[in-house]
Amino acid sequence: MGIPVERIVRATTKIKIRNHESFTSVDIANEVKSHGIWVRNRDVAERLNQCVDRWAKEEGEEYTQEIITVDVGGFGMRRAKAYIPSDGSVSSDYLKRDQRAISPEHFDRMHKTSVMPWNSRSE
Repeated sequence: MGIPVERIVRATTKIKIRNHESFTSVDIANEVKSHGIWVRNRDVAERLNQCVDRWAKEEGEEYTQEIITVDVGGFGMRRAKAYIPSDGSVSSDYLKRDQRAISPEHFDRMHKTSVMPWNSRSE
């Protein structure tokens, strides 16, 4: 993950923290992707694992981590790490969210571009 993308991931995460929201790496990665910036979920997950405690403290908040089961659409149920405000819990509503990561193909359709050089378009 390059420096500009890392800054965007940090800013997106800190907005969730300021709003006292629970989130997973897929929530953060999909939010970044929705703004036209490609980022891999595993890179976001790694960065969150390293930094959420520090970022939360910078915002005067404390977050805990909990392994939850999430729905990944047609791919069934998967385990994911949820970041939760220390005085909160993962609501049943959160557990019902579709936690599919935006794929490169879906990203391409959303932004009419290609993140995959082998799939570049000539328009």
